[in-house]
Amino acid sequence: MTLPKVAGERVIPGTRGWVFFCNNTTQEENFRRNLVGTLAKYLPRFNDLRPGDPVLLYNYEAALLVGHFTATSEPRIAEGPDPWSQRYPAQVSVRLEARFPQPVSRTQLEGIQDLVFDGRGYLMNFSLPLEAVQEILDVATGRKGKGGEIANPVEKGFRQKFPAKFLTSDGHWVRSKAELLIDNWLYTRRPPIAHAYERRLPVPEEAYADFYIPIGDFYVEYWGLETPEYSERQKRKRALFRRYGLKVIELEERDVTELDDRLPEKLLQHLPGGYRIQ
Repeated sequence: MTLPKVAGERVIPGTRGWVFFCNNTTQEENFRRNLVGTLAKYLPRFNDLRPGDPVLLYNYEAALLVGHFTATSEPRIAEGPDPWSQRYPAQVSVRLEARFPQPVSRTQLEGIQDLVFDGRGYLMNFSLPLEAVQEILDVATGRKGKGGEIANPVEKGFRQKFPAKFLTSDGHWVRSKAELLIDNWLYTRRPPIAHAYERRLPVPEEAYADFYIPIGDFYVEYWGLETPEYSERQKRKRALFRRYGLKVIELEERDVTELDDRLPEKLLQHLPGGYRIQ
């Protein structure tokens, strides 16, 4: 998905964010050079990186996320004579967006979906979905104390009022019987349709979709209430989908009662051509 620029806000473009690593010795080199680098053997992992993509700099030795950049070049192999380029020849030129006054600790990052740490505590990611990048920046700017927190008071109130107490067949805890049916339907297809529950949208505003389907890069929303507060929440979420051009399937109660008839038709509008649902 590509997010457009919105007047008055900084919207992260591209489809993914990228993580480059430094240590206590090389950290200042990255900031001084406006350049990030890695070993030549890792260059293929960054083949999809494009100018405009967000880049995060993580000091693995200190276990701190120290900066946010924007890529200004595609990855390339440098052949400079200096020792830094010889050691880290796979390089990307970057523009500094923010050097975090309070670097983000590994403890703060551990609650963020999609981040993976090994047994030694080292961050293993080379790339991240945009929603994870936005979550990291929320922590870095102090909007949240750590990953996994909910800062949006409307979203926080909704979750308190409707706790996730229904366990699906694939281990998700969901907030209604209708979401239970949807989740189980997706899981019991052959092959199962991979999905995430309550996935954050990749936008500056903090909002979450009921389901995310990675294979088609789209969302599924179930509208199950008709209270004034819920209607306002629904209106705001619909506006975000439209504003950022995000693909979404909307389901209501009548759809849930006839999932076998209604859901495949809606899903196939966004799944890859030739995909079969069984």
